[in-house]
Amino acid sequence: MIDVPEMREFAISGTEGLDEVFEDIAELFAKCRFRDCTHTVEPGCAVREAVTNGILDERRLRN
Repeated sequence: MIDVPEMREFAISGTEGLDEVFEDIAELFAKCRFRDCTHTVEPGCAVREAVTNGILDERRLRN
């Protein structure tokens, strides 16, 4: 935690590096039937299938 006067919040600038941090999920996402999959109710969702099969931890997906 850093105390910086006048600074209210910190955020990630851009999405650089996110694919590296979540590489496992990005690989699964590429296998989803639909390109705009939200990983909630769509049929053919490789991410939800991985969670169901114990390949991907549900907590990891929520992160």
